[in-house]
Amino acid sequence: MNRGLSTQLAATIFDPDLAALCKNEWRTMHVPLAIKRFVEEYGADRPSLAMKMATDSLMFKYSDGRHLLTEPVSLKRLCEISDVELIKNPFQVRSFSGNGFDGFQRRTGHTGRVFFKGSKATIKIPKQVDSRTERISIAHELGHLLIHSRTYGYDKATLRLPSSAAEESLAEYCARLLLIPGSLFSSPPMASNIAQYAYNQKCVMNVTLHSAVMRLGDPDLTSCGVRGAILWQLNSTVSKTEPMSARLTPRWHVCPRAFVPIGKCKARTGSVVAEVAGLDFEAGKSKIEEVRIGTFVGTFQIDAYAWNFVKDGTRLVLSIFRDLNPGLSVHDR
Repeated sequence: MNRGLSTQLAATIFDPDLAALCKNEWRTMHVPLAIKRFVEEYGADRPSLAMKMATDSLMFKYSDGRHLLTEPVSLKRLCEISDVELIKNPFQVRSFSGNGFDGFQRRTGHTGRVFFKGSKATIKIPKQVDSRTERISIAHELGHLLIHSRTYGYDKATLRLPSSAAEESLAEYCARLLLIPGSLFSSPPMASNIAQYAYNQKCVMNVTLHSAVMRLGDPDLTSCGVRGAILWQLNSTVSKTEPMSARLTPRWHVCPRAFVPIGKCKARTGSVVAEVAGLDFEAGKSKIEEVRIGTFVGTFQIDAYAWNFVKDGTRLVLSIFRDLNPGLSVHDR
């Protein structure tokens, strides 16, 4: 991969740590020993490709050689194939299909944990974790195990070292590769509402909305020009008599290198986000608009999709911002 292509690829990735690992310059950075050895194990030229190769191998075993999956991936079976014991919390918090809050924070790898009984790895998930976050957590911990796995077994030297932001980012990428495989999450059609597409796919694959949105920027998928995303919710501190635009505020965002005031700013009057939020049914619409949300600024095609209800205060809107010129990033304008 040449320098130009590498830089352009990294510009579309939402996670800055993963983006750094996709650049050719990753070898000159302070990269943990575990990641260096992981890349050498697969003979790859960068960590993201090594992870893609590792998950492809695991999913090939999972699917018995078939390349097309038609249902959510079984974590139990993935653990069995990987010879990993799985201990799940029997008192699981239920995930509701309309919940957009699951997994909204950037994960740090501490939702679940890995420990060893002799040479056998065990993944344990704590209490009070909803089912979709639990699935991401288990796949995330499998990512850590893949990073430390060698032909002869687990690398005891790197297992003793503390995890890093780079390793956590790579493990989270692994979770998306395993639970949202390319065969089920091909590049969205450019003419479609990508916000609605991401919402539908997270329901189909039983993952968090945040993970489905993050998947849009992953390096193994063809870029569809997505430059950021915001999940909007109704602000309970704002009067119901106020216009819908004033009642909406960001719950979380995926806008690389930009500051978006979570819970503080509001939607623009007349925006497509406010328009679909004010309806009483699931609705999607796309529109080209000037955007200025914190330091996230530009002219984008905005794909917006809304669900849940205004009456009970649960209305949510996912807005995805697409570059009008896919060949340029927001910062190249």
